[in-house]
Amino acid sequence: MRKQFKQIFTAWLSTISAKLAIGIVFLVCSISLFIYIFAPTHAEKQSFKLLDDRANDVANITGRIIGPALISDSEKDLEDILTAAVRKDHLEFIVVHDAAGEYRSAYNIVKAEQLNYISAIKQNRVSDDGLIYIASAPIIDNGHETGYLYIGLSTAETRTIVARHKSIISWACALFLILGVVVAIILRKLIAAPINRLKDTLEKLTEGDLTQRSSINSSDEIGYLAHSVNELVNYWETSQRKWGNLNQDLEQRVSSRTTELEDEINERKKAEDELRLFTARLERSNRELEDFAFVASHDLQEPLRKVQAFGDRLKAVCADELSEKGLTYLERMQSAAGRMQTLIKDLLTFSRVSSKAQPFVVLDLNKIAREVLSDMEVSIERQGGRVELSELQEIEADPLQMRQLLQNLIGNGLKFHKENEPPVVKVHSEIIRERRGGHGQGKNLCHLVVEDNGIGFDEKYCDRIFTVFQRLHGRSEYEGTGLGLAVCRKIVERHSGTITAKSVPGEGSKFLITMPLKQNNEETDKIDIVQNANQDDSAENLDEPQKIQGDGMETSFMVPCP
Repeated sequence: MRKQFKQIFTAWLSTISAKLAIGIVFLVCSISLFIYIFAPTHAEKQSFKLLDDRANDVANITGRIIGPALISDSEKDLEDILTAAVRKDHLEFIVVHDAAGEYRSAYNIVKAEQLNYISAIKQNRVSDDGLIYIASAPIIDNGHETGYLYIGLSTAETRTIVARHKSIISWACALFLILGVVVAIILRKLIAAPINRLKDTLEKLTEGDLTQRSSINSSDEIGYLAHSVNELVNYWETSQRKWGNLNQDLEQRVSSRTTELEDEINERKKAEDELRLFTARLERSNRELEDFAFVASHDLQEPLRKVQAFGDRLKAVCADELSEKGLTYLERMQSAAGRMQTLIKDLLTFSRVSSKAQPFVVLDLNKIAREVLSDMEVSIERQGGRVELSELQEIEADPLQMRQLLQNLIGNGLKFHKENEPPVVKVHSEIIRERRGGHGQGKNLCHLVVEDNGIGFDEKYCDRIFTVFQRLHGRSEYEGTGLGLAVCRKIVERHSGTITAKSVPGEGSKFLITMPLKQNNEETDKIDIVQNANQDDSAENLDEPQKIQGDGMETSFMVPCP
């Protein structure tokens, strides 16, 4: 039973009615208690203050009346004045002292103990039994103090007033408490009851009964809240009907999108299959390229060496027996064999850029460039040229390929020089930041520049000069196979870089190479795949001779003999 009562009481305490009632009763009780404790004390103080003011007035007036009698030393006159003052002001007693503080006269004092008690009082106060209020005042005559006066007033009337005030305050507190209870009941009816009805309506709505509506029609905040709840339920019903239509439309869209995704998945699978086929084809092409490199380095060069050896022997032994025309044929045969051997070596170099590449290491381009100049010292002196080498950076790269890159570019600058003007090649570099549109700056790059004062070329051929077997001049003018710049481009692309050229005919050329200071292995692998694919495409077109017609000069691309 006790447990059940506790549960009911706890549930009641959690309601807004209980909280409102408890709050109002607590507030009213607090105010009533405050009034009950402090109001009587205040009333008592005010009542005794009035009594003190009256006692001071009576003492001062009586002191002025007694002054002449006290000076005249007439005891009878003094007693008559005291008697009249007691009767007039309803005093309990009067005690008079002279200026020396000696007792002179008294009224209604019968015991010496009472006289000593009164004479010892220095301030106005209530007697120990609380029945008499004792006040004192000096006796003044012609502006001179001639004695001291003590009077006693009854506190009965004041105590009656204080008791009446306490009774009134008690009744007022009781009425205030009753009023608080009544206000709590009224507020419960006006506030808590509508809120409880609204709560019941919301509970039924949360259970799924959308037919429920609040019946509160008041114009206050609770009525506005109830109206808002009804509007929300109406909107909810309307939205549910719309949602039903939207769900059907969404299901149709999901079904359509699912079909599209299935088609996309099928297309991706098809693309993956094609990619696998392309990868297999690329691997086969790489194997064929490696086989070609092996053949070029062994099988093709061996017959050429024999042709050259027997040609040299034939020229040495039978030169006197051959006619002038025979010697010309022999020299042309030896020249063609030499060009063929150079072409095979260049093709082998081109194929090994990816197939025989070395790992990337941190290297000093200054050291690589000095080694290249040391190797080319004889060629530079023979052509009377000069190579100006500025301070270069350290980068992460393949040492052999960097050596090949600088050797090809410097060699081109020395080879394609103007007549009667010594070649000058300048090599310099700087560090730049990669620019990425809308994403700030990227990684650090090495910007390498190789420029010369040679014959230059028309920039409309800028893209094609880096193609395999490209030549802008005949063999009679400048020797070469047209593979040097193609090798340079392949080396730079393997290092995740770019190479381009700027030139004006007759004013020299400038080759611009940009490579990252540090390599990303994943990006490098992707570039190798693209290079191999491009190499495969180039290999398929090797048997197609190409020509460029421009500026009155026919430019041919050298192709290997079938």
